[in-house]
Amino acid sequence: MFAMSSRIAGQATEANDAMNVKDPSLGWMIGFLFLVCFVGLFALVPLRKVMIIDYGLSYPSGTATATLINGFHTPQGAKEANFLWGLFKWFYTAGDDCGFESFPSLGLEAYERKFYFSFSPIYVGVGMICPYIINVSILLGGILSWGLMWPLIEKKKGSWYPATAKGSDLHGLQGYKVFISIAMILGDGFYNFVKVSLRMTKAFMAAAKRRSTLPVSGSSDGPARSLDDDDLRRTEYFLRDQIPMGVALAGYVAVAAVSVGVAVVYRNMAIFGVQGFSSLPKHCLTLCCVVFAAAVVINLARDLAPEKVSRFIPVPMAMAIPFYLGSYFAIDMCVGSAILFVWEKVDKAGADMFARSVASGLICGEGIWSMPQSVLALAKVQPPICMKFLSRSTNARVDAFIQTLSSKT
Repeated sequence: MFAMSSRIAGQATEANDAMNVKDPSLGWMIGFLFLVCFVGLFALVPLRKVMIIDYGLSYPSGTATATLINGFHTPQGAKEANFLWGLFKWFYTAGDDCGFESFPSLGLEAYERKFYFSFSPIYVGVGMICPYIINVSILLGGILSWGLMWPLIEKKKGSWYPATAKGSDLHGLQGYKVFISIAMILGDGFYNFVKVSLRMTKAFMAAAKRRSTLPVSGSSDGPARSLDDDDLRRTEYFLRDQIPMGVALAGYVAVAAVSVGVAVVYRNMAIFGVQGFSSLPKHCLTLCCVVFAAAVVINLARDLAPEKVSRFIPVPMAMAIPFYLGSYFAIDMCVGSAILFVWEKVDKAGADMFARSVASGLICGEGIWSMPQSVLALAKVQPPICMKFLSRSTNARVDAFIQTLSSKT
């Protein structure tokens, strides 16, 4: 998160300096990142003991963080190589849509639909850490949205939504992108909330029936899990420092209030909530309902299907992410999965031992470069070259225009 925050802040500062205006967008972005970080912290408090300790469920964010910390001391060469790669890319970003991150690797039309390889070691490393089904789900969501749904809805411009709607107007195509993606996330969250609530209710009923407390690890009331000394010590440290429940609830409410009041999407959603569903673009509510139901059905199928089948069923929460952001990072993550897949086929033992360390090196190397990039942006040091890609016809017009200017001078 720190690496990505530094990267975003550096790019925002660089853009502001290039425009030579005082734009408060950097401050808003930093505030948004703080809100994102703290809302997860407050929301985790009520469920972390039951879900992590009592039922032994994995904690993906903590696992990834631990891997990155261990990676600080292992793939030193990978970190240095990616630092140099970040420096190399920086030289070609002197302008909007310039550099390797705007490389139309799959063609210009695919680039317009957010399908391209962005040459980001961060996303490649994340793809090596994430399970295959997550990366495939993200790519599938990008194909369904930017490859199928949005082009079809865009053809309804003037019919389903006003032809004068701008790109960021929630009454236009942007409204479909925002609310359909949120509907899929809500469908996934609703299903998992109901599932967790049923499990917790069952556990409480069993505890009350046996006149005991909520089942804990190693007890006869809970899941049959044996703990060794290391697990007991980890549990002790995990439960030692806790945020009081009242503080967590107050913090969650405060963050929600600030979000609705000031990160623009949440404010517009609140406005839509006041105005009612009639303010949504045409057929947007219907599509949201369909997507919500699809997320519930997909999750239900994942739980009911045999394991050999369910591992191939996509994850709705992961599918929803590219509905709004695009598929460029999904392609990078799938490249990371492809690297890991080939590595496991060639050297299974080596991949199991070093894959996460290499992925951590890719992520940390890019993050290390974010700091000097931010310093260069603050010092108003601009990259010297803009590498941009044009179609053949556009390039011919640009060349003709330059020749016209040269002849006049």
